[in-house]
Amino acid sequence: MKRIYLAVLATAALSYNPAVYVSADQNYNADNTAENVRDRNEVNPTAQDQSNRKADIKVTAKLRREIVRTRGLSVDAQNIKIIDQNGCVVLRGPVDSEHEKTVIEDLARKCCGVNFKNELEVKTP
Repeated sequence: MKRIYLAVLATAALSYNPAVYVSADQNYNADNTAENVRDRNEVNPTAQDQSNRKADIKVTAKLRREIVRTRGLSVDAQNIKIIDQNGCVVLRGPVDSEHEKTVIEDLARKCCGVNFKNELEVKTP
């Protein structure tokens, strides 16, 4: 049984062709690499600067949970960067609209109090 499972798994892995699922004429870039490169400097904190204090991790997790639970937010809004350094939370990343920016700011205010910095950017079409 184990051999059959491994054979099926190997066949599926070998037969996967990403070109079948994404056509060459699609012009969609799903990442924000340019923004990530721009944010890599000594001034702006990155995810690697996240504090490992229990209180900071708890606040970050609570805010992320609230953002994901909120209906109507885009995938970009749900994937913003939340960086907590010694009780000061930084929100960074692209969102689809001013409404999403406001909703996330309200959630941050509810979870973090007033000690946060909103660096969210509304994407332009």
